[in-house]
Amino acid sequence: MWQYQKGVTFERQLFKRFWDSGWAAMRAAGSGDKKVPDIIAGNGKKLIIVECKTINDDHIYLKKDDVEKLILFGLRIKAWPLICVKFKGNPEIFYAIEDLQYTKNNCCKLSVQQKGLSFDEINY
Repeated sequence: MWQYQKGVTFERQLFKRFWDSGWAAMRAAGSGDKKVPDIIAGNGKKLIIVECKTINDDHIYLKKDDVEKLILFGLRIKAWPLICVKFKGNPEIFYAIEDLQYTKNNCCKLSVQQKGLSFDEINY
């Protein structure tokens, strides 16, 4: 339950940050079981969809199927799909779908050392 609550808190903070930066944003509560992203945000120039993750480690594995669902949703609404990970003790990192690489087990490994985008880079 604690990890779930941390995830919800992170989604809410990111949602508020988009609004405070001049974006319109929507958070899909309980989106984990559905084929919808956690956050949809637009600023008139860009439309993005974000899958949010929190982890108490320096890396996380994502299922290829979950990434493909995000890609499909993005294609349907012409939005840029991103995965945003909050690693313990670090600022959030946004990863562009096109930069992901898969393991031989059809998982995607993201790490705190891997180059991603900051909120400011998304918000340029």
